[in-house]
Amino acid sequence: MMMKSIWLGVYVAGAAWMGTQMMGVGPKAASPSPIRGAAREAAADSPRPDLVAACLMRARMPGANLRSANLIAANLAQAHLVAAHLEHANLSGADLRGANLADARLTGADLSGADRTGALYDDGTQWPDGFDPARHGARLVEDGEKATTAAVARRD
Repeated sequence: MMMKSIWLGVYVAGAAWMGTQMMGVGPKAASPSPIRGAAREAAADSPRPDLVAACLMRARMPGANLRSANLIAANLAQAHLVAAHLEHANLSGADLRGANLADARLTGADLSGADRTGALYDDGTQWPDGFDPARHGARLVEDGEKATTAAVARRD
């Protein structure tokens, strides 16, 4: 039986979700996950995480699997999304101000109306075709800053 997990208005600011699988999470998943009990079971069968308007501000989610996630109007300000999988995610209207998107994969993502002011990215960040991050307020992490970015990702 297919169940859908809907997290409308979820507030998890500052949570640490390193390597979290938001899709395909099962009770015997190898990677650590903050999802427990019935919510974890529902997420295991959910083909598309639904995090509309979720508050994930300052959440630490390096390497998180958020492929095809519905993150419309989600607050991801200052979130650590280093190497996160956001392919085909719907981030329309999301707040990505100051988020760390180094090495994140955003190919096919919908970023319409998202605030990317001050979001950090590097040459490993994969954007949707034709998207110019600098034109939308994101800031390229220079080589000297990469050590700091990597240290933050490891600490998370």
